[in-house]
Amino acid sequence: MALDGWNYFYDVVKNVHDVDFVTYDIKKYAKLETPEFDLSKDEGRMHVSVDLWGTYAEDNLDKENNYPAYQVNAIVALCNYDFTLGGYVEAETKHCVLSEAWNTFTADFTKGTENSKIVIYATDGPGFLFVDNLKLTQRYEKGESLSRPVIFNPGLVQPKVDVTLPEGYQANNYYQRAQAVSQRDVYLATRQYTFYSRLSDPDEVYAAPTAIKDVTADSAVKASVEGDNIVVVGVAGEQVSLHTASGACVATVKSAANSVSFNAPAHGVYIVKVGTKTLKLTK
Repeated sequence: MALDGWNYFYDVVKNVHDVDFVTYDIKKYAKLETPEFDLSKDEGRMHVSVDLWGTYAEDNLDKENNYPAYQVNAIVALCNYDFTLGGYVEAETKHCVLSEAWNTFTADFTKGTENSKIVIYATDGPGFLFVDNLKLTQRYEKGESLSRPVIFNPGLVQPKVDVTLPEGYQANNYYQRAQAVSQRDVYLATRQYTFYSRLSDPDEVYAAPTAIKDVTADSAVKASVEGDNIVVVGVAGEQVSLHTASGACVATVKSAANSVSFNAPAHGVYIVKVGTKTLKLTK
């Protein structure tokens, strides 16, 4: 991947007023950023490895200094979401001095959180930064797992999107997350700048009913429709959740009693999950 260091040098605007007259200092770094990950494992420690190449290029706008040339370098950063500021901030950085050849650079970070991403910036020069083989290593304890994106579609402009899961994923439960994107017109300027919210909390989506195995007839778990309610019995001490056919969670509860009742006034197909068991019924 190639990143244009020109943005680091020249696409900088101080005290920008958007159409709502909110003031920003905007610097559009040329950057590569990962999706958000939970990097809080191993007390936030991780190892990053990446291959980088930076060009040595002339600044053809700096006539006053006889068009000097600069080596493009890189910054590898761990960025965490700050809930107070409402955006990602750099927690740790490493400046990498590059050359016009491929070299492998490493960084050891220690401040990962549940809302982190790795960002690589082109810096120090107006040329190009080339990036390859980005690898992040983190120690996991037994039973821990990493939720990684199967599909990552940034920049969607429609209120809904149809997603086709890759082969092998259709029968599995998965999580979906969303991020709000706002494009603001800059006052007395001819361009827009894009602002991003944090990702929403993970929302578990269950596989389509055709991919769900019904609970066997002799199972102690039973579900039935009683008026506007769906009643599930045989669930003492279990996590019980009710979902629509599309996978949207209607309600979830940790049941202390042997039965639990969910209000479900709408007609249709419902999916009940009790621990590792699933069943479906029509209301």
